[in-house]
Amino acid sequence: MKIMEINQFIHCYKLELSYFKMPYQCDGCKELGFGSCYQCNNKKCDFHLHENCGVPKPITTHSFFKNSNFKFKKKRKRGKTCKACGKDVQGFMYKFKETYLHPCWLKLPSTLNGNFNRG
Repeated sequence: MKIMEINQFIHCYKLELSYFKMPYQCDGCKELGFGSCYQCNNKKCDFHLHENCGVPKPITTHSFFKNSNFKFKKKRKRGKTCKACGKDVQGFMYKFKETYLHPCWLKLPSTLNGNFNRG
């Protein structure tokens, strides 16, 4: 079940789940987003959160990282790099020991299905 409206600690207005047609920057993790997101219901405001950043799991796992329990963190740690993409972590993140991940990487599937061109 999708949560259609949230109140977030980092923003003073309610955020509504919507589909954003243009790319946006998530104000939580500071990464690029596409499609559905939580958007400020004040139309003069340009505040967006990925669904995963708006309603994060407090603790989660991923099969790429065996025996790990990643904890959601709201504050960035200076000089930390995302283990999945190699980019600096600028906002919300998940942390397990000294492994840091942007929230978007934890929702990726463990396997990819499809016809891939090997040209």
